[in-house]
Amino acid sequence: MNRILADIKAVQGVTGVAIVDLEKSVTYRLLPAHLDNDQVRRLGVTLFELSQKTKEPIRLDLKFDNGMAVLVKLNLAAIFVYGRPSLNQSLLKLVLKSSVSAIERRLAGGSETRQASYDRTSPTSALDYVETLVKAANQIALSYGKYVGIYLVGQRMRQAREELLAEFPFLANFCVGNDGSVTMIQGKEISAGDNLVLGFARWLSLLGRFCRKVSPVVRDLGVSQLTKEWADKLEEMGFYQLYEN
Repeated sequence: MNRILADIKAVQGVTGVAIVDLEKSVTYRLLPAHLDNDQVRRLGVTLFELSQKTKEPIRLDLKFDNGMAVLVKLNLAAIFVYGRPSLNQSLLKLVLKSSVSAIERRLAGGSETRQASYDRTSPTSALDYVETLVKAANQIALSYGKYVGIYLVGQRMRQAREELLAEFPFLANFCVGNDGSVTMIQGKEISAGDNLVLGFARWLSLLGRFCRKVSPVVRDLGVSQLTKEWADKLEEMGFYQLYEN
């Protein structure tokens, strides 16, 4: 379910996503960090109650002074998406259309394996995401290198990538230098089906775990602080939430 949440969260302008299992009353979420547990709980209860008022699948578009939201009620679940006024509604519609079948399969006990046609990242945003994610990766590697050595950072960056290739094959399109720097291999392409944000979040999270074993100081280096230059874009992508998970 985390992958489905990440796909929806990756749409430009989306700030939060929640999916409610109407059978089990369980909420899956990828919401802004400033929401406390009580607010999250109330959101889940509200979504469940709204969804119980109709037996038929529906979609509601809600507008607020500072943003907008979309509620999609399915047979087995409800999806709530909250975003800025600039939310790309056309792209969100396409991603939700793909997500609906994936959610229904997931909750019905089907395989969570994605079909090739399931767009995880929009083609128009893929390159923008790559640029920001690569910059963040290089800044993190540079910072870690001050404490564990640049050569070791390069080794650990490659090791982390190799361990994740089976799940995220697109990582093979990136070259890791001896100093841990990441560059996209010339001539390679990023597919719209690649889950870029989740893949990079897992990659850099694993790198952090490897480096902490060498130097405990790395544990005190907050990723959000290291990447504050691109914090707005990374927050919009849902990178920080996925990194922590």
